[in-house]
Amino acid sequence: GNTVASSSSDQTIKLWDVTTGQLLKTLEGHSGPVYSVKYSADGQIIASTGADQTVRLWKRDGTLIRTIQSFNRGVLAVSISPDNQLLAVSGWDNVIRLLTLEGKPVRELIGHRGSVYNVIFSPDGQQILSAGSTGIARLWTRDGKRITELKGHEDSVIGLDFSADGRWIATASHDNTVKLWNREGQLITTLLGHRDRVSDVAFSPDGKLLATASEDKTVLLWELNIQGQLDKLLERGCDWTRDYLHSHTEDKELKEVHEYCMPPGKTQAAKVEGKGQ
Repeated sequence: GNTVASSSSDQTIKLWDVTTGQLLKTLEGHSGPVYSVKYSADGQIIASTGADQTVRLWKRDGTLIRTIQSFNRGVLAVSISPDNQLLAVSGWDNVIRLLTLEGKPVRELIGHRGSVYNVIFSPDGQQILSAGSTGIARLWTRDGKRITELKGHEDSVIGLDFSADGRWIATASHDNTVKLWNREGQLITTLLGHRDRVSDVAFSPDGKLLATASEDKTVLLWELNIQGQLDKLLERGCDWTRDYLHSHTEDKELKEVHEYCMPPGKTQAAKVEGKGQ
């Protein structure tokens, strides 16, 4: 839509017209700094969290729907599932809580060893991505099973996003880097360019661009070529396999894997095209 929401330490949420920059409305109700504000996928609901240990749900026009007060410490992040059935809530206490939009507890996701700074649903709503102070992001199923860990950052992970098709994940960290991963948790590439902590990250709707925001007071736009990065990783793995087989000719299992590798200097795309000719 044409409206964005911002949260602030002044205890308010503000709604803005993105076309004109005009302030449309100020939402008041939190009694402490507001840490997070998120729209539902259909844009009809706004969820906010704050130091007052509450989650508040609002209509898109700013009318308060309800306040959920079932937390013992400040709530750092919230996400609404795409079907508007669940809230994922995280905070200082290392636990991710899944609740109905009426505030009824559903389950807890336990596994983080530090504060959980961010949590989001995948576009299809079947997976949950979380990250925090330890620098490790975790991917979960909606029913609470841990799928994998995304390890590689050297400091806290703050920003998270899925590409619109759900195939790719971006993480932004206080180690000044942004990393791209596939949904299986494999690192695709690391983006270097910010000179200070990176606090947020977002894919464009078509997945061709990535925006990153940093405490170095810049927003960077990156043109992505994820398939090209995957081709490079595949070629590197095939080179290793080829070198290994020179001295381990008896490894029949790896020889079978090698059948799928491209010839030296060729791309995977070229190999696939060649098969069809």
